Amino acid sequence: MPILPSYFTFRTMQKYAFVFIGFVLSILLFACGTSNNSDKRYTVLRQKFTPLKTFKSFSYKLSPDNQLNSDEQRFKAGLEMMCNYEYSKAERIFLNLYNQTNNDTLQTEAAKIIFNILFAKSDWKKIREFDNVINKEIEDKDKIMVLAKAFSIAPKERIVFSQDTSVINWTKSPSGCPIIPCYINGRIRYFWFDTGANYSVISSDIAEECDVSPVIYEQSKARTGTIRKVNIYPAVVDSIRIGGVSIYNSPFVIVHDFDLKLRLFGSQNKTKIDGIIGWKIIQNLDLSIDSKHYTFTIRKPLNKQIARNDKNFFWLGCPFLAIKEKSGTPLIFGLDFGSEHSGITNYIFKKIAFEKIYTRVEPKTSVGGSIFYNSTLVSHLPIIISGHLIEFQNIATSYQVPYLFLHLDGIIGSDIMRNAIITLDIRNGIFKFEPYPND
Repeated sequence: MPILPSYFTFRTMQKYAFVFIGFVLSILLFACGTSNNSDKRYTVLRQKFTPLKTFKSFSYKLSPDNQLNSDEQRFKAGLEMMCNYEYSKAERIFLNLYNQTNNDTLQTEAAKIIFNILFAKSDWKKIREFDNVINKEIEDKDKIMVLAKAFSIAPKERIVFSQDTSVINWTKSPSGCPIIPCYINGRIRYFWFDTGANYSVISSDIAEECDVSPVIYEQSKARTGTIRKVNIYPAVVDSIRIGGVSIYNSPFVIVHDFDLKLRLFGSQNKTKIDGIIGWKIIQNLDLSIDSKHYTFTIRKPLNKQIARNDKNFFWLGCPFLAIKEKSGTPLIFGLDFGSEHSGITNYIFKKIAFEKIYTRVEPKTSVGGSIFYNSTLVSHLPIIISGHLIEFQNIATSYQVPYLFLHLDGIIGSDIMRNAIITLDIRNGIFKFEPYPND
């Protein structure tokens, strides 16, 4: 799971105060590390290739086709397919573009999206076949290949809904992340529900108790939110049941139990995590989270033929929302319920001129312990999500996710769930935020 942003799977995103589990244990398909040189390189590329900059900001619809060359038009068409969750069509477009374009920058970005598509489709064999691109572009190439190798020889994942709709209760973790009951090979355990984690995670002690073994005994590593690397092992859970849905042969990674004990900053107490439900499972569900009654409603996904302009929920290396600032400025925010607080990135300052900006030192705690980092805060950020106004006060910058195709303006954390019902209709691209009226 990235072990940090998954979200950004290839990602490694920052978490505030307690833990960035989603991104903390999201095993990035791309890479977890960044450097000043790579940052400069991408800055130069954005300056040279304006259409790509609009693509990365998810504002490509503002670029008329007559202003794009043929390769850029194909890139735009591929993104449209991604937004409609038509991954096979998008894969063909980007593969043809990758093989035919003479633009090295466009080829590199197409390769990143191809990996996103293959991950979304769980096409582990093709990921291995695309190894030559990983050699060129990805730092943690060995880690990716260990997982792809293991999952490619495992039985194919299968999903069965015994009920079209089911309801389960959940509890709140110290970070605000939901904890839900899961039956792992028939044994009930309690896993964190983290949209920011691309892979699902199981603690080594829970894996032993529930008869979950590595597919191959080949160790890999993933980086945490505090830059520490932890050992991971690819595994397949024979059966995991959540409410009325059962997932068979589900890809997981095993993490040592002592690496899944987290301490809230300033506290001597540790919180033990049995495991994490990541995006590989979440992407197959249609669900609502009620924070007032602490219920999860899980539904069998249905195709509803939603118009493209009515969609606001997408996945491209991470789940993200197309939202607007109160004045109408389009923004894109990643969705990470493993993060205690919502945050912004430096990209937002290119779109919005804030009246008041502050800097301060913030603590961050994750699997690797606690660190301090310099953060930029804005006193007020009003945004519109699914027709409702949300006003963030003193919202701070988050860690910049490396090697993610998108230029996210921020991250929506678990704080958005307070006194509201959140609906994730993933197949139809709909995210709903329904606040309860004030008592």
